[in-house]
Amino acid sequence: MHLAKRWTPGLTMLLLAACGQTVAPAEQTDVAIDAADDVATDEILDDAGDDAAASDAIADVTVDAAPDATADAAPDVADVPDVAPDVGQCAIDDDCVGKLSLSPCQLPHCTAGVCAAIKNPDTCCLDSDCDDGNECNTHKCDQLQHKCTNVAIANCCSGKVLLQDASFESGQDGFVATDGPTNGNVSWQQTAWRAHGGKKSLYFGNACHTYDNSMTPAGACKPLLSDTQPVATTLLSKTYLLPKDKKAQAHFWLWLDTEPSYAKTIQPGVCNPPCNAASTCIQVAGAPVCEPEKDVLSLQVLAQDAPPASVFWSTQIDKTTLGDPQNPSGWRHIAVDLAYWQGKSIQLAWQFSTKTSANNSYEGIYLDDVVIETICPDLGKILCSDKQACDDDGLACTVDSCTGYSNAAGTGVCFHDDLAGCCLGDADCDDGNSCTVDTCAQNACKSQPDATKPGCCQPATLLSDTFDGTTLTGWKTNQLNSLNVAWRANPKGGNGGGGSLYFGNVSFSNFDDPSVAAGQGPHGGICAQPVQLKAGTNYKLLKFDLNLDTEWSDVPVAQYINPPIPGNSKLDWFSVEIFTGGVFTTVWSSDAIHGSTHGLWQPITIDLDAWAGKSIQVCMRFDAGDNTLNDKPGVNIDNLSVGETCQKDDCYWDADCAQKSCATCQQAACAAAKCVCQAVSNCP
Repeated sequence: MHLAKRWTPGLTMLLLAACGQTVAPAEQTDVAIDAADDVATDEILDDAGDDAAASDAIADVTVDAAPDATADAAPDVADVPDVAPDVGQCAIDDDCVGKLSLSPCQLPHCTAGVCAAIKNPDTCCLDSDCDDGNECNTHKCDQLQHKCTNVAIANCCSGKVLLQDASFESGQDGFVATDGPTNGNVSWQQTAWRAHGGKKSLYFGNACHTYDNSMTPAGACKPLLSDTQPVATTLLSKTYLLPKDKKAQAHFWLWLDTEPSYAKTIQPGVCNPPCNAASTCIQVAGAPVCEPEKDVLSLQVLAQDAPPASVFWSTQIDKTTLGDPQNPSGWRHIAVDLAYWQGKSIQLAWQFSTKTSANNSYEGIYLDDVVIETICPDLGKILCSDKQACDDDGLACTVDSCTGYSNAAGTGVCFHDDLAGCCLGDADCDDGNSCTVDTCAQNACKSQPDATKPGCCQPATLLSDTFDGTTLTGWKTNQLNSLNVAWRANPKGGNGGGGSLYFGNVSFSNFDDPSVAAGQGPHGGICAQPVQLKAGTNYKLLKFDLNLDTEWSDVPVAQYINPPIPGNSKLDWFSVEIFTGGVFTTVWSSDAIHGSTHGLWQPITIDLDAWAGKSIQVCMRFDAGDNTLNDKPGVNIDNLSVGETCQKDDCYWDADCAQKSCATCQQAACAAAKCVCQAVSNCP
């Protein structure tokens, strides 16, 4: 039996009387009471022994006899804030080591003989822990090192005016749209499909992620050309009064996918005088003509007592933000100088018009993080040009480049924009999904499915094809250069005798075509129908069986060099590509298997986690490279699937280990599904 060592005078007398002891008078001193308590406790423990009845009796007396006032007067350890119930007594801080559950931002401390956790002043766990009181500094906590980083914010000063900061996380932030009479299902709407800063943005399009108003989810998002109508819109901001004594600027992030400019499809011309911003100079019937562009996004400033002024045209960026290798996310920062309207009330108006119903199946327009603000007097630190670069802000996750003003040639502003996907700590990588484990390593975020949580991972097959039909359903070819050699269904070419996806001639025996232009060989691609990959709840894998028999089948593995002559085309090269956002990305090629499976079937697995949350198309491509040695059977593909699974290997190919660091004379490789460092032969 265990008794708490906390007694009241009344309880002491009751217990002593119950055990036949002499009861001290009530007026005895506190010292006498404490001494009697100790004696009584020891004697009760001795007398009780293993007698359960005595234990119960004493417990009953203890409960009944303890008045509330006495309990309040003598709080136990559990009543002390921030102390674990089982913490022992202490004299110095060192006595508390190992007795508390501490966060990385806490230290053990002995307070009034009791162990408690206190904040470690040299660490941080939250960004708020790093607030240094300077409004023009960032307050960032590195969640790995638990150290603060405070860096000066560009264009920050006392008295700076922020007129608009629209992130569209909770709505349209006061922006109002006026749509054309034939827009149908195409409109401005808040969306989580794409976003620059937070989780949402403002999108102009429809549920099929196009601005073709004939497309509907019920119709499988296929265009009905007879029903397509032109679309037009104006998105109007609130009214802002620009300060009289401060210059101002507007800037926003744009993701744009519209019909390409004429210059990309028609021979350009040289027009004199030059065409205006909404037109392109092209050759028509042998003469240069300024042809007005369709599907153009423009931004106008509407001011009091002044005509509308266009300050940005999407023709300035070729009507798209896609395809820039330096900006793979597709988001582009657009900045506008508002100095001309200083002291005036203005509105911003984004206008878009297709003018016709043709070629409206592109994804459309996304706006995010629209800011209108004043510029600090110390312009030297933020203004830039082609000749004046931006200072390095010292942060690993920002790009120190000059964003040119769209309406003021030769000048721009330094924003030190965040690099997409870059992180300083795990907290920067939180994707808001409780079913993922979010970590930061080498300034790159990684969100992995948490298969340990029940209900988090739900396996699914998103695309599956065994190619057993006589036609290729749901597949579309592209960039074929031969009338005889093409992608087709091979009814007996599959793994096990069924059908396969085949690139070659109708005899299914080779991919030779002498009629192809001299110096070239047959080539072409084929893409499956789009599939939507979920974000972060499981792993994404592409799997298929491959039988590749090419001119490399007769070449020893150690002698595989493709292309054989540097600068020339690759020969008999098979590749797998992911198409999304108007861009093809090669994710695997026959280089990984030295150009051939030697007529045998080999399973291929490709990691698609990099495209989590996106709509993608899986594409296959084969290029003979030249018109010799094309008499081999070529490529057969079977049992293709895109799936989501709860488990995957660390790697499948050497290319999956590209991020692994190895010592000199070593190279990263995939061995037994693990990334390892292997010795490089003939390395000094």
